[in-house]
Parts: sequence; structure tokens; C-alpha cells
Amino acid sequence: MLEEIPTITKLKKYFPHIFATWTCQRCHQLREETFNHVWCCPSTIDLMTSIISDSKQFLITTASAITPSLETAILNDPNQTIWTISEIDTPGSLDFIDLIKGIVPVHLFDLIHSKTKSNKKTLSIINSFFHYLHKRIWGEIWLPRVETMQSAMEVQGISSKDIRYKPSGLSNSQPNRSISHCSLMPSDSWSHFIHDSIHSGLHPFRSYSSRRLSGFYLGNGGLISLTTAVFRIDFYTLYFFLF
Repeated sequence: MLEEIPTITKLKKYFPHIFATWTCQRCHQLREETFNHVWCCPSTIDLMTSIISDSKQFLITTASAITPSLETAILNDPNQTIWTISEIDTPGSLDFIDLIKGIVPVHLFDLIHSKTKSNKKTLSIINSFFHYLHKRIWGEIWLPRVETMQSAMEVQGISSKDIRYKPSGLSNSQPNRSISHCSLMPSDSWSHFIHDSIHSGLHPFRSYSSRRLSGFYLGNGGLISLTTAVFRIDFYTLYFFLF
């Protein structure tokens, strides 16, 4: 998912005349709605905590069904920060928000692979895990947030047309409305994208404007980035779909 979703912080950049004074419409604590705040908002943190716990259990159940020894390996994994969440980024450390972005920690890939001894099985486990994770956050957190935003815009007399004109600085590409989300796609259809991206270090999707998204990294940072929220990230796509 990266950080391309239209948070209020991003809307302020494109439509300052409309959203300049807006803050998070869910918690009403005069806090900026950044990408991280979407998932750490006080109004949704309890649900987010539940999703984190359920996601970890899903990974354990899925992995151990293929290789039983993975249950103990995942539970005893010393890198437990991926199962925590914070609105403040910690340099050099990954948490659950990074998983939401689609970043697969190399240590997690290596841990699973050390037990399965199979690229195919490892990719299958990771594939299923990210499909589950993104389906949960999309349906239970992001879409309700969109509904809240729509209601707030209606109260202020702001229509979808008000935020569909072309802001300055955007490309001349036409709207791309062929949108898919991971929850609408069978997980098997992702496998070749994941495999190719992990081994090539490249992002499998291009935005509509044909610019390379800042995706897969495999290097000194110790990360493999895997974007499973496969809606194409283009300004018009985002706003057509979300508003």
C-alpha cells in the first residue's frame, strides 16, 4: 500500500483551499491524519491491536500447516517489533505499519525459508499472510475511514467534483479506472509477482503515469518490499475509487 492513500495530509497538498484546516475526522483530537495516524488513531487502535494479534495467529496457523516446526520458530522469533505499532517511525526498526505498506522483512522470509527449505512454500505462506492482512485493514479500517471522510465532506458542502479537477503539478495522464484490490483477487494470482520481485529487487507494478513506484528494496536496509494492495496508484485512480 506504500503511503499513497489520500490521507488528509496528502489532500492538503493537492487541495489546500479546501482542507488546509482539517485534522483527523475520526478522533477529533486536532491531530494530523498522516499515513501512520490512519492506523494508530485512538478511535481505531483497539481494532488495530486485534488485527495485529489475529494476523500473527494467521501466519502461525498457515505456516505450521505447511511446516509444523514454524509455529515454535515464529513464536520464538526475537524480532517481535513487527507485531507492534507506533505513530512515530523508529529508524532501523520495522513494525506492523511497515507490513501494511507491504514490506516483507528479510528476517521473516529467511526464518520461514529455513524451515520449509522451499521457495515455493515460503512464497505461498507470505502470499497468504499479506492477502489476509490487507483484506482486514482494507475492509475494517480504511473503508470505514473513507465513509467518515465522506460524511464530513457532506457536512461541509464538499462534493466529489470539488476534488476531481487536475491540481497543478500532476501528469496529463487520463484516469485509470481499472482498479483491483487484493481482497478481490485470488491469492494464487500474485505468486509470480512476488517471486519475480523478491529475486529481481523491482516493484512488479507501474503506476498509470508509468513512473516506477518506490517499491521493492533488497539491500543494506534489510528489506524486501511487497505491495499486495494492487490498485494502481495514480491520482485520478485514488480519488475516483475512494471518493
